[in-house]
Amino acid sequence: MQVSHVNTSALLLLRQANAAATGRPVDPTGVDPRTGYAAQVTNSPDAAAQAQRFALYQKLGDALGVKMQNFASGSDFAAALTKAVSALKLQSGTQWSQVKVGLEQKLGLDKLGVSLDTVIASLTHPDAAKTLDGALTKHASARDDTSADAHSQDAGLYSPASALG
Repeated sequence: MQVSHVNTSALLLLRQANAAATGRPVDPTGVDPRTGYAAQVTNSPDAAAQAQRFALYQKLGDALGVKMQNFASGSDFAAALTKAVSALKLQSGTQWSQVKVGLEQKLGLDKLGVSLDTVIASLTHPDAAKTLDGALTKHASARDDTSADAHSQDAGLYSPASALG
């Protein structure tokens, strides 16, 4: 068992204990209904991916006109996102494929290598959430590697040709 799984399990147990103490149900999305934000307990890659996933949910909500702060819980927000995508699909009719591709590009899902269907499924299915988290982590790692390469090239090292010219 990896440490990140222990942290995730500990977080879930703490949420359940807190829910029992306060009488509030545990929200499966991990969003604090009072603030509308996901609780981030660790700096682990899993927690970072989860934070990015919630930011993506908010970005999807903004694109669909569904604001997280208008809902009492993350579960309600997830249900509204699912309903909004279904409504858009019905409204688009035969143009759905093009509308979907446009939305995926707007959200950057094409760069992540995931579909809108995966994002919607990740709202309620842990396996889809893991798939999305994996894509977000991979994308962040690739971006960090590219950034590190760019910084090493700008480190003030000059070739003989550039020193003369």
